[in-house]
Amino acid sequence: MWEEKLSRRCQEGVVGRLESHLLECVHILGQREVSHHAEQRYLKEMMTDISHQIKTPLASLQVFLDIFEKELTKPPMSDMVVQARRQADRIHRLVMGLLKLTQLESGMLPMEKEVCNLEMMLRECGQLVADGFPDKKLQIHYQGAHDCRVWCEREWMTEAFQNLIKNCCEYSPQGGTLQILWSETQMAHIVQISDQGPGIEQSELPKIFNRFYRVHRSGQENSPEGIGIGLALAKEIVERQGGTLVAYSSIEAPSFTRFEITLLKNVH
Repeated sequence: MWEEKLSRRCQEGVVGRLESHLLECVHILGQREVSHHAEQRYLKEMMTDISHQIKTPLASLQVFLDIFEKELTKPPMSDMVVQARRQADRIHRLVMGLLKLTQLESGMLPMEKEVCNLEMMLRECGQLVADGFPDKKLQIHYQGAHDCRVWCEREWMTEAFQNLIKNCCEYSPQGGTLQILWSETQMAHIVQISDQGPGIEQSELPKIFNRFYRVHRSGQENSPEGIGIGLALAKEIVERQGGTLVAYSSIEAPSFTRFEITLLKNVH
């Protein structure tokens, strides 16, 4: 009798302590959730402020450069204006890229998905980006089903496609061909975007999606001038929509780099 009462009290003590610990954990998690939302709001406000603060002087700088281009038409001043314009454009791309990446990572921008024609998206992106490299005379080969439809956030996925195609165009040789292929399985849609460039060393391949990481591709003395945001942004966009983005490359002839996007079906 006495042993039974003692055992019951011990059990009540254990259960009581367990309940107390659980309640404490719930309280801590609740506080962390509140703190997380507060940090998100602070980050959103901070990035908005930074955006406004930087856009104003950049816009003024662009106006000054427009004036200088008209007035300073003789070397070496005209060459200096061209270099200044390039750097100003680079700063603008960097700021916009960072803002987009921060907004995605913090969950500020909800993904409003819709059914999109995959072929139409890829052809529009390919044509738009390739038009920015007229001197290279690049060819783009498209292959895939005409009626392939994918569930995605159109604007952001377009951004991801354009960043990947732009990377391939930058490293493609004169007169090179880009391959843009898409296919469908029972589980997913798969997009492959590849170039005929010099390829990437296997040791560097895992790092190319890191923010600000710029790889020096084999065989190219002068790498294209980038900001190291495009691939990181593309990967973040794809993963935010429940997909994956991986890269394959070889520096052995015939060298290539291929980006492969997998978007699972029925991911809402």
